[in-house]
Amino acid sequence: MRLSLLDLGVPVRLSTPFADLIVRDGRAEELLARHGMVLAAGGFSRNQAMRDEHMRAPSVTSWSLTPPDAEDGGVIEAARRAGAAVELLDQAWGMPSILVTKGSEGDVALMTLAERGLPGCIVVNRAGERYANEAMSYDEFWQAM
Repeated sequence: MRLSLLDLGVPVRLSTPFADLIVRDGRAEELLARHGMVLAAGGFSRNQAMRDEHMRAPSVTSWSLTPPDAEDGGVIEAARRAGAAVELLDQAWGMPSILVTKGSEGDVALMTLAERGLPGCIVVNRAGERYANEAMSYDEFWQAM
């Protein structure tokens, strides 16, 4: 997507702090766009209130692998206030991970990419039942989880 935008001469602003959308007469005041704009600012994995509202329980912000100051849902909320249509907030993208307790250092989430697909590895639920093919792609496996 970025290469296409560069080829078309569309301005791309990276690492741009977001405060809020300023809207007058249905248009963004500071950044004007003839055909609309893409607010590619992530999701809300670090916003517990939004997780509680949209995701299946249990869902805890500390389970996220995103940096602590990222994905707070601020852009989504600002876009909603400005009248943007949002959908699929109950959907998520993720990957299997293991929460490791490191004593006084707290918990650390570690991604598991290939480990579950190694020979002899079987993943089971609390009832001891295998529920997915361990070698499937990480995003499909996460959905099965």
